[in-house]
Parts: sequence; C-alpha cells; structure tokens
Amino acid sequence: MRWVLIEQSLPASWKNEPADASWCTDIPSHVYQFTFESNPNWSRFYAKGGEIQEYLKDVAWKYDVEKYVRFRHYFQRAEWDESIQQWRIELTDLNTNKVSTSKI
Repeated sequence: MRWVLIEQSLPASWKNEPADASWCTDIPSHVYQFTFESNPNWSRFYAKGGEIQEYLKDVAWKYDVEKYVRFRHYFQRAEWDESIQQWRIELTDLNTNKVSTSKI
C-alpha cells in the first residue's frame, strides 16, 4: 500500500510562537503520545508546545515517517479514474506555487 501525508504547515500555535512559549493548558501531555511509543518522561502534566513537538519529531524520525510527508503542500482535489482504478490528486507546492497531479 502506498501512502503520503500532505502537510500545509505546522499547527498555528507552534508556527507563530517560539517553541517554548506555547503552552497546552487544556490537554494533558500524555494525550499527545502514541500508544505504541509512550513517553513516561513528560516534564509536566501540561507540557509546552516545544516538548510535544520534539516528541512527535522523534517518533517520526524513529519510524522513518518523514519520507512520506510532503511539507508545504496544499491538497487541491482528488478524482477517481475508473478506467485505471486509481485516484488522481492535485497538489500545490506552497514554496513554488507549482501545481502537480499524481496517481495514487
């Protein structure tokens, strides 16, 4: 099975603020962790955004997920092509504004 994750940008609270400045004051740190990769070492019950972001980056690196992510891309549309039994997707690269079409 082939797959790809399209990511337009980081969540706004992490993108617009220094990593140590953003607090997650309404959701406990452990809620952000994956069941297959628990983190018993959160620094506090409500961790700062930078600590959560670091955990997510570490997990992505450990499982080699980044090779499946298209950062700074915007999903435009998908269309099923019955003749070849595949989806055609259209993406815009936000760095170049180039539009590309792929079959998946």
